Amino acid sequence: MENWKSIAGYEGIYEVSDQGRVRRIKPEHNTYVGKILAGGHDTDGYRVVLLYNNGKRKMFKVHRLVANAFISNPENKPQINHKNTIKN
Repeated sequence: MENWKSIAGYEGIYEVSDQGRVRRIKPEHNTYVGKILAGGHDTDGYRVVLLYNNGKRKMFKVHRLVANAFISNPENKPQINHKNTIKN
């Protein structure tokens, strides 16, 4: 079963799942509630999505969104290690 959590700073607008999918939960121009964002890949091969809030857009790496939502980081470590080396 896929679990979803709000994205910090985008609560009530977007959610990220433990499977690495990002969806919109607030209706907006040219989109609908529940729409899974397609995203793309950055130059390093990491999957990214553009999130919009108050008319401003920002690019996020999906693996970071998943980690921030589902993995505690009490030591405030700055990196996420892909143990299987697969970036997406």
